[in-house]
Amino acid sequence: MNKILLAFGLSLVLILGIGYVTLSWSYQNKEIRLSNSIKSKIDGNKSHMSKMKSIIFGNAEVAKKYSKDFATIYPDLISGRYSKHQGKLMQWVQESNPNYSTKLLENVQKNIESQRESFHYAQLQLINLGLEHDNLIKEIPFGRWFLSDKEHIDIPVIKNEGIDEEFETGIETKQSLF
Repeated sequence: MNKILLAFGLSLVLILGIGYVTLSWSYQNKEIRLSNSIKSKIDGNKSHMSKMKSIIFGNAEVAKKYSKDFATIYPDLISGRYSKHQGKLMQWVQESNPNYSTKLLENVQKNIESQRESFHYAQLQLINLGLEHDNLIKEIPFGRWFLSDKEHIDIPVIKNEGIDEEFETGIETKQSLF
């Protein structure tokens, strides 16, 4: 009878020990995956921001160049055209003068909006990974037991200047759009 109780006790300790080690490994591995995902997402967001800025500023430069070039050539086109044909008052009805196209500016506007929305979504994904990591290491009982040596990971959130102050004071800073 003692041998049976001893064998049962040892089996129970062995099963509990294996269960403890298995749970510990499982939680450690999950924390490692989340930490690596967060680090990867931070790098991805840096790349995304770099791409976003390149697209927005590149398109804005093209639109700016177009505007400057148009402003340079338009007066010469018009003045040359009408000074040569003085006395032909009705010729302007048949002529087609170059028009300034706003398509490039519209494209810049659409790119700004879509790139910022895309970056915002990437930032939300990163914030959610940080939340998931915090929940994992702080949840009772297993997170605290198996991951007590793990710390919160700071998530870099890119935001407009003055946002923190607005949230602290509860007062929105008015900005002029134009």
